Parts: sequence; C-alpha cells; structure tokens
Amino acid sequence: LDLPGDLDWTWPDPYRFGVVMKEELAIDTPFPLAVGRVQLYPDPMDTARMMQQALAWRGKAHSNPEESSAWTGDINGVWLVHRHPSFRWLTAAVEAHVRAFCERLGFDPSAVAFQCQRCWPVVSEPGQGVGCHHHPNAHLSCVYYLNGDGSGDAGVLRLYPPHHANELVPGMAVGLGHPLGPDSPFNRPWIDIA
Repeated sequence: LDLPGDLDWTWPDPYRFGVVMKEELAIDTPFPLAVGRVQLYPDPMDTARMMQQALAWRGKAHSNPEESSAWTGDINGVWLVHRHPSFRWLTAAVEAHVRAFCERLGFDPSAVAFQCQRCWPVVSEPGQGVGCHHHPNAHLSCVYYLNGDGSGDAGVLRLYPPHHANELVPGMAVGLGHPLGPDSPFNRPWIDIA
C-alpha cells in the first residue's frame, strides 16, 4: 500500500480475534455458536454392534418417506438409543465430552444438570440426507457418525446461521440481481462441518 507518511495510520490489533495476521489473507466466518468436535476411536466391535442395531431398527424401510431423505429413528419410534446396551460406550463418551465442552465455555458443571432427552439413529444411503431442521427443545445437540473418516466424504453436518454471513447490509444476499455471488464459500447461507 502507498500510504501518505504525514497521517497517523492505526492498524487493527492482529491478536484481536486470536489469529496472528500473516502474509496471506485468512478469513474466519464466526457467528455466535460454539461447535465442539472430537474424533472418537471406538472398538470396531462396538461400531459393528451399533451399525447392526441401527439397521435392525430401520428394517426394510429405505427412507423417510421421500427417496432423498435418510431414515431417521425419531419419527419412527426409535428415540431412546442412549438407553440401549449397544450404545452404552457412546453414551458415556458423549456425556464426558458434553461436560468438557460446557466447562470450556465457562459453565460450572456442578451448577448444571445434564440430561439426555432423546437420541435416535439416522441411516443414510448414498445420495440421501436429512433436511434443514432445528431442535427447539434442546440446549445442546450432538451428532456421531458411525462410519467415515472425518474428511467429509461420507457426509457433513450443515449448519444454517440465523443471519447470512458477510452480507454487510441486511437483505443484500437475496433477491434478483443481488451482488453476492453464490460460489464463494464465505457467502453461502450455510457452514459445513466434517
């Protein structure tokens, strides 16, 4: 940049958002939601038992009810998975990580009563997914993938923030001829987490 030398230029603190400014431009798209991620390493036999049980619950059904919709236990009467013996280790792991997550956010775990209200399987065939939805009765929601390697090739969690990212002016991202291009990952109305 060619800046006049006689002016007092004040630059933003490079540590303000916890990231040191580097030569290459780095863009973060924060929004008021903390997302915790952990890679669990279950015993392969536990994973096999959970997969077999989820497939047994699904039975001969293939979808929910649209062909592109994955089968979900919550609308098929299977919503107490956390009480099933095949999922015992996963329930214990989720409980431990929920406590750790809340502690890292600053909550005193002795002042909060944690309870798993509902837990259900989703069986998704290639090309199927779960549509946009929300859990209005949940303070925390967890997702665990029984298969995949965490790369996103087997699926991702897609979050829709309440406000369009990087819109600058409310309403700029909608309507005919809007100036935000849909191809930039920083302008999409969702965030994918693998």
